[in-house]
Amino acid sequence: KAGLHYLIPATSSNRDFCKLLLSSTILDYPTPVLINWGAHEEANPYKQHLAKVETLLAYMKRLKPISKEDDLVLILDGYDVWFQLRPDVLLKRYFEMNANMDQRTIQAFGQDAFEKGDHRTTVIFGPDKICWPIDFSRPACWAVPHTGLSPTAFGPEPNDYRETHNEPRWLNSGTIMGPIQDMIDVFQATLDLIHYNHTTDSDQFYFANVFGDQEFARLSLDQELLETQAKERYREEFRKEEDPPRQIPEFDVGQRTEYHIGIDYFSAMFQTLAFYKQFLAWIRPSDSWATKTSEGGDVTAERYTFKVAEDISSSRSPFAAFEASPPASNTSVEYPKSWEDVSLCVNTVTDLAPVTLHFTGEKSLRELWWDKLWFYQDGEELRKASLRMPDRPISEEPIAGKTWYKIESSDPEAGKGGAWADNGGWHSWTSLCKTYEDQIFPRKTLKKKGPHHHPPLLSRLRNGVPIKRWLFFIQLAGVAGLAIMHKSARTGFEGSQPVGLWILVNSFFGTDAAAHANHSALSRTCARNTSVPALSYDKITLQGFYYFSVLCLQFPFFCPISVGLLFSHFQSFRNPNLTTQGGHGSAKSTVSTKVELLPPAYLRMVYPVRHADANYCKTILSSAILNYPEPMLIGFAGSKQEEEDADSTVDLAQRVSRKTSILGIDKHLRNISTTRDEDLVIIADGLNTWFQLRPQTLLDRYFESNRNADERIRKEFGVTADVLSIRQKIIFGAQRDCSPWNPEDPACAAVPESTLPRDIYGPQTDAEVGEKKDAFTKHRPRYIN
Repeated sequence: KAGLHYLIPATSSNRDFCKLLLSSTILDYPTPVLINWGAHEEANPYKQHLAKVETLLAYMKRLKPISKEDDLVLILDGYDVWFQLRPDVLLKRYFEMNANMDQRTIQAFGQDAFEKGDHRTTVIFGPDKICWPIDFSRPACWAVPHTGLSPTAFGPEPNDYRETHNEPRWLNSGTIMGPIQDMIDVFQATLDLIHYNHTTDSDQFYFANVFGDQEFARLSLDQELLETQAKERYREEFRKEEDPPRQIPEFDVGQRTEYHIGIDYFSAMFQTLAFYKQFLAWIRPSDSWATKTSEGGDVTAERYTFKVAEDISSSRSPFAAFEASPPASNTSVEYPKSWEDVSLCVNTVTDLAPVTLHFTGEKSLRELWWDKLWFYQDGEELRKASLRMPDRPISEEPIAGKTWYKIESSDPEAGKGGAWADNGGWHSWTSLCKTYEDQIFPRKTLKKKGPHHHPPLLSRLRNGVPIKRWLFFIQLAGVAGLAIMHKSARTGFEGSQPVGLWILVNSFFGTDAAAHANHSALSRTCARNTSVPALSYDKITLQGFYYFSVLCLQFPFFCPISVGLLFSHFQSFRNPNLTTQGGHGSAKSTVSTKVELLPPAYLRMVYPVRHADANYCKTILSSAILNYPEPMLIGFAGSKQEEEDADSTVDLAQRVSRKTSILGIDKHLRNISTTRDEDLVIIADGLNTWFQLRPQTLLDRYFESNRNADERIRKEFGVTADVLSIRQKIIFGAQRDCSPWNPEDPACAAVPESTLPRDIYGPQTDAEVGEKKDAFTKHRPRYIN
């Protein structure tokens, strides 16, 4: 038997801490022990980092005498980590990773050196795509091993100036796992470094230096390998001709350098997000499939390349707690019984779903991705059901030859779903997280209320407004509505194809643009006929009354127009001359063609933009002049100066980041009612887009492009296109190169050829010519932008 201890360094609770606690409860991890809980935040960085390492070390030393030799300790940062898989998967991957790392070390230095130096791997840290703090003269940056991933796994030019292309070969200290004694040794060595030479405000710096010294000592076993690795260049070193400077550690005789440290290069256990976000995808495996054509021309459906790993599929089902204790509120709901039927975050480079997600870099993703976790919708009920589950081993099957248990306290005060503090106090879920439940569980269905509430029209009439004045405004509104409807009808019938007036949805934008929407609209009338000279007055007024009455239910502004049109319609019975053709004196209406009315549709604009500057104003100006809807701004923080003047206590990543995540757009679109599925959304870069033609032209070209694409698809796939509903609805901009390039990525290798002529750019069309930075200037655009 062996046990798993679970430690979280955290001084207080907040919603991000509660997300970690919730995920670990639902996924059946041990009750965590909170290290340094309730402690005062030191203003002195030296004392703060000393306290974090020192208190963890002190607690593990207390654990050592009462623990088994093979017990493992898991340490996670308290405010930016989530679980998505169970502890048995974590344990299996830990041991598998150690075995693989040991085999790599043996291949590099030989079996004798491996055994003599005891170069086992037992303490696993999370990976990072940058060596932080950045200083490539440190052994922690240049002496560490490569990952074993393909050199082009993240792009065509490894180790260029873009961190996204880097291998995740450096140490991140926010996630650690290993045996108690080996963990004590690593923390003691790190604490000694902090005491000996405190030079920076990052505990990761000191952990990484311990790892760097270990790897330098290993490289010293092979001088040729050491010299080769010392000459590798990074970042600004590419610009220099001389050999890059390298710090060479000097060890005392008998000084220990081997601490059995390894890095989770494949992100099987710990997935960091900094510079990794674009290589992650949320996938429900059962929804993933692709078509395959046999030699005989038969089209079959088969799974896409991602499949749930065996260690996940053999784990207890995600909703096992509901199987044992069904939720009282949804007894009739059938929950997924397989991991293939839930959404998992997948590393598309390694094809693995990691056990944990560590939100390094863009901290805003902790909000934008929370509702993507497979348990989010049922989190509250799953937590309660998990607490009712009986205690049992982490896995029914042995892992690495042992039966693994969760280490829990025997204290009679111990409960479930909460946490222990390192000083021995018990903290329940209620005391820790009750305050934050509204922020981590789905909101209950509430009546939606807009930012403005208008009293009903009749109540305003009762508030002392003279009836004659109201009649005047009603008649005036009726004339306005009549003008709108008449112009709409004339415009709609002049074309040779169905033409409608699309409603333009104007959005209020401010410091929290995603929270408000003020819809001002024009109705549309659609007709299917080839030529109609004019529309009768009474037909227009009745249609106008119908549409503006519908709008009046949601937007009180349209109520006077609706009443005015009805008033005008009744007046037409007393004055037959009003029913003349187009209102111009003819005694009879010439309309004889039946008109088919279609429901309205909305055109919406969405701009991801962080701040307002001159470029943003150019975008807004061009769209306003051409009568586009006012945009919804995603991630808008005000003017650039306002953002720079923001409170310094705001998270650095939130203030520094200028690129809003696409997930902010996703969140906004999900807030639009599902009944608006026919609406169209334009998403444009708010700082780099100008408009030069009106929305009607854009709509015409959108539908024409879809028709042409659907025709090509039917020609290529025949009846399969209809059977599998293959059609085009979403149009992206096109660009000449696929970035980042990966010949195995369908986004680069499987996209259709451009329909532009093969010689449109001359005899060198599609050839790479010109300077390296513009090698694709002759390529026809075929890749997604």
